[in-house]
Amino acid sequence: MTMDDIKAMPGDWITPATAAAVLHMDTGRLIQYARTGQLPFACRLSGNRVLVSRKSFLETYGYEDAEKKPDLMAAILENSPHLVVSVPMRFLRLSRLREANLRFKTGIIHEDCIFTPAAMIAAQRAVSIGKRYYLRRVRAGSIMTTPGMAAKHLVGLVCTLSEHMETILSCSSNCDIVQALEAYLVRISRQIACVKLPKAGEKEFLREISRNVSPRMMPIVNAFLVPVMDALQDAHRRSCRPGMADETESLRRSEAYRVGMFVTWPLRKAWKVVKYLRSNGFAYAAKRILFRGIV
Repeated sequence: MTMDDIKAMPGDWITPATAAAVLHMDTGRLIQYARTGQLPFACRLSGNRVLVSRKSFLETYGYEDAEKKPDLMAAILENSPHLVVSVPMRFLRLSRLREANLRFKTGIIHEDCIFTPAAMIAAQRAVSIGKRYYLRRVRAGSIMTTPGMAAKHLVGLVCTLSEHMETILSCSSNCDIVQALEAYLVRISRQIACVKLPKAGEKEFLREISRNVSPRMMPIVNAFLVPVMDALQDAHRRSCRPGMADETESLRRSEAYRVGMFVTWPLRKAWKVVKYLRSNGFAYAAKRILFRGIV
């Protein structure tokens, strides 16, 4: 039984045995999960009978089991504006991570930019679950929001390029892996272009690069990646018109801007509340309004 078989089936409902066969799961356990509401797809309970929504099942498991392991990452890169590398967005089988010897790279930030694509390539089976399991709160003072971290951000991103380029070199015969990683690294290069590294941080950047890049890739980094990174950053700075920050600040201080912000405040706040309700649900939003003030 495969996902294609379910797609070809008529009707809106399938049996638990059919769904369990595709998921390589015991039918009794699937029924038990359905009765306790632990399944990510919709089910209908009628007395002792359980039926699975065919549409919900197909939407939940939209990415088919892949013989070509980079298919999942390639599909996401093709259909999404960016690849979300946050590890809490995934449930990973520990035994598979051990088999593939996958670990986080220590000593850098953006380590998930290295780990997540490697895990997706090593996956033998992957599914997409259309259900919210956690809410991420971006807080002030975290590693990713603290100012003055430009050198560390660049080190993490250049290490990402280096690690995945090393994978491309070692898997050059596998066109699927190369194609998926090349598309991903284009986006990492764009992130590098946007990081503003001050002169004072250049020595720290070069020192950390020499510590964290593998000896095999160090000549490529020195001869290619660092000069290209400098060129990307220079091009990005030139694209930002000089004096723009001063003009923006002057506009903010103008009376017309303040009047406009005052008039549109109720609409902007109402739209913010609507978006917050959509993202977090009414129950969580109500608790926050009651205990922390308006969102």
